[in-house]
Amino acid sequence: MVYDVEELRREFPAICQTFDGKPLVYLDSACTTAICQAAIDAQLRYYTQFPGCVGRADHRFGHLATEAWVEARRDVASFLNSSSPSEIVFTKNTTESLNLVADAFPFQEGDVVLISDCEHNSNTLPWRRLGRRGIVRFVTTKCRDDTTFDLELFSSQVLAEKPRLVSVLHKSNLTGVEFPIEEIIRIAHEHGAVVVVDAAQSPMTSEVDVQQWDCDFLAFSSHKALGPSGVGVLYGKLHLLEQLDEFLIGGGTVQQLWDNDGPVFLGVPEQLEAGLQNSPGVMGLAAALKMIKSIGQEEIRRHTERLNEFTTNRLLKIPGLSIMGPQRPRDRGVMISFRLDSMASKQVGSLLNERANVMVRAGKHCVGLWFSTRGGDDVARASFGPYNTLDECEIFCNAMEAIAG
Repeated sequence: MVYDVEELRREFPAICQTFDGKPLVYLDSACTTAICQAAIDAQLRYYTQFPGCVGRADHRFGHLATEAWVEARRDVASFLNSSSPSEIVFTKNTTESLNLVADAFPFQEGDVVLISDCEHNSNTLPWRRLGRRGIVRFVTTKCRDDTTFDLELFSSQVLAEKPRLVSVLHKSNLTGVEFPIEEIIRIAHEHGAVVVVDAAQSPMTSEVDVQQWDCDFLAFSSHKALGPSGVGVLYGKLHLLEQLDEFLIGGGTVQQLWDNDGPVFLGVPEQLEAGLQNSPGVMGLAAALKMIKSIGQEEIRRHTERLNEFTTNRLLKIPGLSIMGPQRPRDRGVMISFRLDSMASKQVGSLLNERANVMVRAGKHCVGLWFSTRGGDDVARASFGPYNTLDECEIFCNAMEAIAG
């Protein structure tokens, strides 16, 4: 099948705009993807056709909203190849999903949590907080200088530290590097550790199969998967979700009639989804995941790798420009993080935006542990989506050549 990017772009209204007579070039999909029209339509249907409370209102709007909610949970379970929709918990984002596991997991005194030093703050700070409180001992495994995962070092640390829980990313939001997640999980399980996977960067270009991976928990966000913001997913093996303590409690988590000891919780996933949820957002997420499947994750991966290779080859011809992470484009997936010797990265990002309508992100990209222990200046990051074109990469490269002067 021919990848028709021009046809696909019609499904993403935001990126088809112009400003000052020039096209907008959106190269920040690792931060948040453009939302597809199907996800917008799914939310609009809820608001205009059945804006009722899911699971609570015994009337037509309530029934239709509940049916759509249940179907969305099934769709997400299918997307991840989960064995049951009950293993899918809806949250606000990846951050909340990881905090849920950190706060509710039944740790015991002396337990060790092991993460890599390349994790996003959302997969660092919740575990560090547990360490500061004396609930666990917090340990990191160092990645190589190019941010690739050191499986040999990890194996030796797992053997020595005997962690209760390992929490690692699948794809880095700093350099795009993909960790050998199945090997990580196998090694951790051989030594009795539970594994949490931060898959925030994964759904668009990778088949995420929780049964094949055999991960215990996995988290991702809708807004990085062509869907709306304010929706996240926590997958967990059912028996492990059932072991979690209550996280947030309130409406929707308990039966209406209590026993003599107090409230009777509903069981998972409902008891982990307190309060009125973002029902239209969940329906939008389900529509976005169907969109990803209809395009094909392998097709998106190939397309974005072609963009990365073209752009990398152009950028590396600019004097004083260096790329962080592996130098081979395919090893960085959808992104290029780079520095220009003559200019701060945030200034580069501002000039790209002002002069060429090119939108990239500049900073430390919420990877505080890496920068605090390894040092290094901020980086600018260009990241591609299924809707980007070679013409847009050309605009970006021309603008960078002009900025570098």
